[in-house]
Parts: sequence; C-alpha cells; structure tokens
Amino acid sequence: MRQAATRNENRLRGLWLARELPFPQDAGDKIYSGNRAKALAETGTDLTLVGIRPAGDPPVPGDWPIKWNVVPGKARSTLRSLIS
Repeated sequence: MRQAATRNENRLRGLWLARELPFPQDAGDKIYSGNRAKALAETGTDLTLVGIRPAGDPPVPGDWPIKWNVVPGKARSTLRSLIS
C-alpha cells in the first residue's frame, strides 16, 4: 500500500489559471486552452483548473481528468479589461 502512496506523491501537480472555464467550447481560446489542459492532465499530471463560470452556466465535463475550481462572479467586458 505504501508504494501506491509514493507514486501519487511523485505525480507532477499543476495549476491552470484561465479567465473562464473553457466550456462551452465555442471560441478559439476556449478550445485551445481546454484541450491543452486536458492533454496535460492525460499525461498523469494532477491538474486543477481555476476560472470563472461562463454565462449560461454550462456544466463541466465529468470525464476529463481535471479538478475544476469555479470562481464566482462574471468576466469583465473587453473594454473594461483593457482600461484596468
């Protein structure tokens, strides 16, 4: 049993910060970011993705090997982001 614990302790851990969760995958940045994160997690990396839930409250996929951390709130408009 100790060997299994050691293997998990040696896993690479990662934190992926995104403006929004990459769902629905309806824009280039969401498709790119979501698929890159998924590919990284499929290599055995213990990956946590943090982002704001997009409008419409789409569900996050349960079959992706990623821990989802949803931040409450909404994304700023593009103009407001540029000004800040």
